[in-house]
Amino acid sequence: QKYFRQYLGVVLRVEIRGRPVHKHTGSRIWLAASGSSAISGSVKFVQCLGPLSKCEWHAMRQWHCVENKDRPYGDKTYAYVLCDPRRVSPIPFQRKPGAILWQDVSVPAQLLY
Repeated sequence: QKYFRQYLGVVLRVEIRGRPVHKHTGSRIWLAASGSSAISGSVKFVQCLGPLSKCEWHAMRQWHCVENKDRPYGDKTYAYVLCDPRRVSPIPFQRKPGAILWQDVSVPAQLLY
């Protein structure tokens, strides 16, 4: 929850993950805190970088909210570059069971831009 709140309060940041994703490049993606069944904000997905070298990781660490000296996923560490965070009033959705990285949801059209 702490990192999710920080996430929506910055202009540019990176999310560090253990796998690449490219299908969302240039799109606005919706955010829900871990374990929540409500969308609380959105960001623009700029690009996916990686796998990150040790030098690239150290250059990007300042943009990631979690303190890690080493690449959290080793040689399979990727950076999702995000910008333009926006908070929204909670939008309920049906969460899939288990750990979720991506889930398609329907969002009211007036919130898309």
